[in-house]
Amino acid sequence: MKKNLLSTICALGALASHPAAAQYYVLPNVQAGQNPRSLNTDYEEDHDIATAPWNLIMTGSNTTQVAPEWSLVQTLPFSFQMNGQTFNSYKVSSSGVLTFSTGATAVPGTVNRVLPDAAIPDNSVCMWGTLLTANNDYVVTKTFGTAPNRQHWVQFNSISIPGGNTNVPYANGYMFLSIVLEEGSNKVYTVWQRSTSQPESLTVGVQLSSTQAVQVAASPAVSVPNLSDPTAADNGYYEFGMGAPTARDLALRSLNLPTIVSRATTVPIAGNLYNLGSQAVTSYAVNYKVNNGPTVSGTVSGVNIASATQTAFAHPTPWVPTVTGRYNLKVWLSNPNGQADQNPTNDTLRASLRVQEDSLRRYVVEECFTSSTCPPCVAGNAIIERVNRTNAGKQVVIKYQQNFPSPGNDPYYTTECGARRSYYGISAIPYMTLDGGWNQNSQLLTAGVLDQFQAVPVTMRIKGNYTLTQGRNVAATATIRPFQAYGAGQLVAHMVITERHTVLNARTNGETEFYQVMKKMLPNQNGTALPALAAGQAYTLSQAFDMSTLPASQAVEHFDSLRVVVFVQDVATKTIYQGAYMTLRSATATRTPQAGTAFQLAPNPASGRTALFFSLERSEKVRVEVLDVVGRKVLALAPQQLSAGSQELTLDLGQRPAGLYTVRLTTSQGIRTQKLTLE
Repeated sequence: MKKNLLSTICALGALASHPAAAQYYVLPNVQAGQNPRSLNTDYEEDHDIATAPWNLIMTGSNTTQVAPEWSLVQTLPFSFQMNGQTFNSYKVSSSGVLTFSTGATAVPGTVNRVLPDAAIPDNSVCMWGTLLTANNDYVVTKTFGTAPNRQHWVQFNSISIPGGNTNVPYANGYMFLSIVLEEGSNKVYTVWQRSTSQPESLTVGVQLSSTQAVQVAASPAVSVPNLSDPTAADNGYYEFGMGAPTARDLALRSLNLPTIVSRATTVPIAGNLYNLGSQAVTSYAVNYKVNNGPTVSGTVSGVNIASATQTAFAHPTPWVPTVTGRYNLKVWLSNPNGQADQNPTNDTLRASLRVQEDSLRRYVVEECFTSSTCPPCVAGNAIIERVNRTNAGKQVVIKYQQNFPSPGNDPYYTTECGARRSYYGISAIPYMTLDGGWNQNSQLLTAGVLDQFQAVPVTMRIKGNYTLTQGRNVAATATIRPFQAYGAGQLVAHMVITERHTVLNARTNGETEFYQVMKKMLPNQNGTALPALAAGQAYTLSQAFDMSTLPASQAVEHFDSLRVVVFVQDVATKTIYQGAYMTLRSATATRTPQAGTAFQLAPNPASGRTALFFSLERSEKVRVEVLDVVGRKVLALAPQQLSAGSQELTLDLGQRPAGLYTVRLTTSQGIRTQKLTLE
């Protein structure tokens, strides 16, 4: 997390003690989240002497820590003006001073002080302090952009922050800092790029002469922030320029837009802005354009945004998409205080998003880690079942039985169960993850938490089916279709066989029934790495497994209680983008082809209660009846309107005698029946 350095903002430095001296100002941009003008997009990493992506001009040593040195004189790729003079060369000290006075011989020491200081040559830029202290500390340079708008970067690369023992490199951490010279504008930037949070303090400023300088107010104790991101995403900088600072300059810093939205929903046009001007802003305009459509402008008034202040904004008129597809949005700021922005180069940002049908549902993947020898798991599983029963159709569930705590003899533990636990770094149960995140004790699951994850926009569709044949063979095929492009190896697809209801793994914690128990991952816990997929490109995943090959202790209790789950996970972030239950295409109890919607009964045989599982293509009214062996109706659920997707209906036959029954499901597809055995 970036430290808030606004306390180090200096007042405007007027260098007017000499009639010929130019006036300079400094503006803080320490929470920019980017490099100045975003020309430099290189990773902030240790300089590689072999590949030399940057030009090496100086290497540190233990000697430079106590006896600083100058680099050789370097030639600028463009002319640069400072204090009314034009320069074409410079040199850099190991103590963090860049000077255009290339004839200077005395090197500024490592004890930094307030500017102006007699140790600093005229026309110098300072990030002054103890910098190069070891032989893997470097000063490197690189030029970015094209004429006439280039930037020349001088980077203090992988600088060791000295500790108590000054001969120990990296004793207290490291820093990546840069001085940037900009063509045309003749601005100077001092950039915080990457560093550990350590007690290193610097003098940051520009010295024109021994009597004229402008600096950050906290000098000589400007704190080095903690910046861990190796990209510019957490960078900040100070801007030094000639003349008076710009009065009106609003910079659009970021957009807070979703990447996927549903058609006909409201999309707020919002983000964050920064007031880089010297005037406080009391009103401004926000504008946006969708594709090449008309500009939508709105005025924000009644605000008071002080100079060097960041704040959130929202357009008064949100966007409501009416047609599905991919859209490009352009958003920009204008008219601070009713007048033209004097620096329009930082006013605009662009984003793209996809609009999809609202009916596409996200199924939250619940991965639950439990054991029949774990007493707290009893409450955790009860909460999972209660939340899911009252929020049916929002999730897919996989329960990985574990081999602890003592005696650790849950027979349905497998090496694949252990591998998933290790994958998430889980050391205690009960535990569960939602879509690869959340990572909490399952006793903390609530409907609100589930709804929060289900509200995340869908980035892909998963559909498929499976068959159960010969009392042992499971074969499944799934089609995965992303709505955005993914690179090769970025995603992995997992296909999992679960058993809806088990009892034979009861052990020491008092539980006697278990649900959605993982039996086999296909082909194994590693899943299937997906190739590069373009938006809309389908990928077909097919797997098969003979359940009779499982060890006897892990054998399936009821073959017709099996189901198949498929989910797709990001390899790097572990985020699960979508999950789905596959649709059964050949119910094992059905011996002749039937019309109607295929369904499963689990458990079957049952001892009073069972559940009916099926999937609907669309919202419709269904009817469920149970008949005895002579065709008499012994149970009828009231006809009910169900939404599209996976369904689960409970059948309570606890008052009926043991025997053979027929369950009949009526939908718009017709009537389908299946035999049920009560024990």
